[in-house]
Amino acid sequence: MKKTYKFISYILIFTTLVTTLFSLESSAGGNLRLRRIKGEVYYKNTFLIFSSDWKKVEGVTNIQVGDLIKTTGDSKAELIFSENARVLLKSSSKLKIIKNKSGEVTYKKVKLSVGEIIVKFINEGIKKKEFEVETPSAVAGVRGTLFSVKVGEDKQIKVAVREGRVEVANSAGKVMVGAGELAQVKNKKVKAKVDKLNLKEQSKWNEEKEWLKDIDKWSKEIKAKHQKEIKEKAKDRVKDNRNYEKNSKNQSNNKEKDKSNKDKGKEKDRNRGRSRNKSKNKGKKNK
Repeated sequence: MKKTYKFISYILIFTTLVTTLFSLESSAGGNLRLRRIKGEVYYKNTFLIFSSDWKKVEGVTNIQVGDLIKTTGDSKAELIFSENARVLLKSSSKLKIIKNKSGEVTYKKVKLSVGEIIVKFINEGIKKKEFEVETPSAVAGVRGTLFSVKVGEDKQIKVAVREGRVEVANSAGKVMVGAGELAQVKNKKVKAKVDKLNLKEQSKWNEEKEWLKDIDKWSKEIKAKHQKEIKEKAKDRVKDNRNYEKNSKNQSNNKEKDKSNKDKGKEKDRNRGRSRNKSKNKGKKNK
């Protein structure tokens, strides 16, 4: 009987510990939302060796670091990272939100095992940010751009860049991919090959013109907000500098006044001393 109670106690303690750790892990992920655009979209929670069943997304749902997302045939979804990143998941894609290396919300990382995504990442404002897409053959890292990553069933990847620059790296080396270029990686042991985007690849962007139009509007709003924050910070710094200069000047004036008062006090003391000496001398003469 005692062994049974002890076993149940261990189970309860373990469950509580896992729940607490999962809660802490989730809170570190920041504000992440998954929006179904069309078709069937699913996600499931994962933590260490534990995972939930696949849950169907209806509308918009909050998700966490470590969660898996998948889209079926002819379906689309959008992953929204607070204010600086949006990811479009195309049909038949599987994506995982990875815990970043720094533990900070300003650093985003996802792992695409199969399918295709389009990423719009804004790197403006007070804090600099990073975004990485990990694939079976390479890692695409950016600091502000618009690009797509496609992973085929054979694990070959394609990285197409529309805006900015993307670094594609694996064990064979790294390359920089600019706007209007396409990087192709056969496997993780072969360095990426970079070419200009052909007409067929360029036309693929038109398939998502509505999403891109919405992204462009959103991007302008976020950039305007970041610029406003930067200007406000600059104003605060100017104000702080002025207050510092004013306080320094006041302190300097106070020191000068104190010195002047001390000098006046010393002069008065000297004058009193002279007066006393004169009085003593007069007394001696009268005697």
